Amino acid sequence: MSGAIDIDLGWSPSTNTLPIRRLDLAPGQSSGEIIAAWVRFPELTLEPLPQEYLRISDDRYRYSSRGGSFTAELLVDGEGLVIDYAGFWQRIQPKP
Repeated sequence: MSGAIDIDLGWSPSTNTLPIRRLDLAPGQSSGEIIAAWVRFPELTLEPLPQEYLRISDDRYRYSSRGGSFTAELLVDGEGLVIDYAGFWQRIQPKP
């Protein structure tokens, strides 16, 4: 897909880690609009998806897509892996 560097698997927040790591934003910095190749499920169709990441703090990002019509706050660990995708997904820590 022309112009897309990242892939977005709509059913997994793991793909948010790719642009988070690649962009390496400082707190308060925005990515501006980027284009991801979005794999829609269950259709398995591919289409361009405009996205933007704003790093709110060391461990929080505001993710938006489709010109801001969808937004979510992402909490990440020290490796940039999503721990909490507000309202949609949360990583479960194994008991010690």
